[in-house]
Amino acid sequence: MTILSIEPKKPEAHLQLLVTIFLILQKARRQGLMSIEADIERPRASALFITVAAFDEANAVIYTVLCDALRLIVCGNLETSGMIRYLASARKTSNLSKKQQSLFDALESCIVAILDGCAPSIAVEFGRQCIPANLKPGFNEFEDYLRALRQKKDSVLSKAEIDASLVRLFDGLDNKTLEG
Repeated sequence: MTILSIEPKKPEAHLQLLVTIFLILQKARRQGLMSIEADIERPRASALFITVAAFDEANAVIYTVLCDALRLIVCGNLETSGMIRYLASARKTSNLSKKQQSLFDALESCIVAILDGCAPSIAVEFGRQCIPANLKPGFNEFEDYLRALRQKKDSVLSKAEIDASLVRLFDGLDNKTLEG
């Protein structure tokens, strides 16, 4: 999937990417790596992705690469060098615009930091530092955005979690119907 004409919004796209990565890493760290499997297999039904409105057209390629990279991490013991090769290949085949390149750079730094064993906040900070100054969200912006999400958590996440559960339920019913 390649989208050339749509540019990410100024720092909002970068902020959303960093927050999404942080939330996913935080969940993996607290509940175990396998806890994010359902989120990355069906990101459009995941409360983690829905919460930050991650899937708009400008970001679709970036979030697909994020999910694919996380899937590789969850599936096995992929070394950093293997992930770097995967990300280089993904970058080549994605035909990213200049601004999308900065999103990809941030994603790449976060993923490599994860594989190197960094804490979620440190991994996200590595990603934030790769973003050009005119697009880079400030550290306080990141904290404020995260704080606002946590304050809305009861209303936003509950609805998103319910929707995600319904999607999984109906997908399961469809599979059982096809099998039976």
